[in-house]
This record gives sequence, C-alpha cells and structure tokens, in this order.
Amino acid sequence: MSTDEYIAARAEFVSWDAEINDLGKSIVEIGNAINQKRARFSFSNTGQGLPVEAMMSRDSVSADGSQWPSAQRIMETLARWHAARSAVDSAWHALSRDQQAALQPPPVTR
Repeated sequence: MSTDEYIAARAEFVSWDAEINDLGKSIVEIGNAINQKRARFSFSNTGQGLPVEAMMSRDSVSADGSQWPSAQRIMETLARWHAARSAVDSAWHALSRDQQAALQPPPVTR
C-alpha cells in the first residue's frame, strides 16, 4: 500500500463523514423546528397544503420537501460511509510503521 493510496482513502472517508454530519444536522434542525413550531412549520414542494397561518405567519418555518433526504438516501450515504471507513482502516493497516508515523491516522469515529 502506498501512502498516496492511504491519503486518497482518508480523503474519501473525510468527505463521506462530512456528508453524514450534514445529513444529521439537517434532520436535527427540522426536528427542532417541528417540535418548537409545529403549528407554523411546513414542507414546501410536497403537494400537501396546510392552513394559511401555518405557512404565512411572520414566524413560520418552511423547508424544501424536495431537498429533504429520504430514508433510502440516508441509508445509501451510511453504506458509503461504512465502505469508506473500512477502506481507510485497511489502507492504514497495510502501511508500515514508518509510513504511519509520517501520516495522520484515520479519523476517530463516533
């Protein structure tokens, strides 16, 4: 295993890890909006209507339903994250100790 291959695998993992973080933040933000402003929250672009006060009041919160991640998209992203995690771990373990000493180790995951 070359250090270049490890660096590429690490960059790929970091990219997918950032994607997972972004998905998680979006889900939390929407969840908080629903919990805190349920009478004034709506998704746009879904074909479902709500009372005017839910959608048009001064403090209404709206999210674009066409941009909301589906469960399938979340699972596909998680699958790619796991594959990238496995690849970076394998690449790291294939390096010699001298090579590892010159590089950042794989990121710690939660």
